[in-house]
Amino acid sequence: MSIIYYGIDGKLAKASMDKWVNITGKPDVFVVKDSNIKNFKNGSWNNYKVASIDEALNLYPNAEVWITYRDSATAALAGHSLIKKMPSNKIHFLEANLEYRKSCGRLGRSFHYTNGKIPMCTAGNRNRPKLEVSGSIREKIVQWQGFSAKLIDANQLESPNKCLGCPQLKFGFWPKVIKPTNLRFLQDLRMDICNFRCVYCVAAKSKKWAKLKDVDGPSTFDVLREFAKIPEFVELGNTFTITFANGELCANIHFDEIMDLLLSTEWNIELLSNLSLYREKLATLMSTGRIKKIITSIDAGTRETFHKVKQNDRFDYVIDNLRRYPLDKTALYLKYLIIEGINDNERDFDAFYDIVKEFGATIQLSADNSTNKKPFTDNAHIAALVLRLIDKAKSDGVRVIADNNNINPIDVQFIRDSYAKALAKQ
Repeated sequence: MSIIYYGIDGKLAKASMDKWVNITGKPDVFVVKDSNIKNFKNGSWNNYKVASIDEALNLYPNAEVWITYRDSATAALAGHSLIKKMPSNKIHFLEANLEYRKSCGRLGRSFHYTNGKIPMCTAGNRNRPKLEVSGSIREKIVQWQGFSAKLIDANQLESPNKCLGCPQLKFGFWPKVIKPTNLRFLQDLRMDICNFRCVYCVAAKSKKWAKLKDVDGPSTFDVLREFAKIPEFVELGNTFTITFANGELCANIHFDEIMDLLLSTEWNIELLSNLSLYREKLATLMSTGRIKKIITSIDAGTRETFHKVKQNDRFDYVIDNLRRYPLDKTALYLKYLIIEGINDNERDFDAFYDIVKEFGATIQLSADNSTNKKPFTDNAHIAALVLRLIDKAKSDGVRVIADNNNINPIDVQFIRDSYAKALAKQ
């Protein structure tokens, strides 16, 4: 049996060669990217032949290919390039924790911490699988991992489960061992709070924010502290991301402790915040470059409409803090949640766009969860406003995206197609 190693890395290969050979047997050839062939002028490395993948497969058409990259993302890209040239069962990984199977980027990868039922994904408005959990934080993680593994197995066998038929489910190179890359907080934990009462917010309508002061169970800080103690459950280092979508983090009673913990880790952060409060420790965390994304829902361009939507008059504070916080190392998304009869007017759309343009943000268009069953672009007036916004954005190089998880799929496609057409005209 012929052996091909793909993805030569000088230091890693030298340090790991004996271990690799014990696993696979001696390789016949090392494969590198075509652009790197020129770096091996004599066509060899440590007495091993070096070739392009096409040359190697011509020499050894039935070979087993072992990918040597340690980084999972790089290894997966190598696997996807190979899958076009050879059967998947001949592609293996020496360092990366990957295998070829049917799954999705959310399943077993994004852990939504709640006190009760944990949604297994956030793929749009579909009927998502959920797991009822109990016990300690650690016990809930173990239950979630077990349920993820069962769903993954069911999808390979195409056994009945709520994932089947989801467009996110596809064949690819996915992790063998289930470890979350994302910990997402929802509006569920003790002491979660928000200083706004947006008219579209389910938690505000149900007066949930007041109830969470006394709810049983851990706080956001408790969960973060536990995750910091169990690195074996998560992807190590800066591949792990914390998503805060549980009210306003800057108003959390444990804000200082949360910031101190985050500053002591390598974790990346995605933050949903109204940015109406300025906190020095948040500015410090932004300066590290580890807050990869900030989503701020403004939903207006004028103070009057902002107050109608947010039930709060801190519009000027939000704009001032956008100028005050060090946003140069993060991707800023300014959201406009369209509410018929409140903010669907040219004045607010235009003034909102001026804010977006000032801060070089991406526009994220969204809708009310309770009304998104009907496409908002069925309303000719709203559709025209969206097209007008996209046309402006195209002229200025501003990106426009849809909030896939909260708006009707028809609206998502409308926004994508309209933006693509606008770009094509340039």
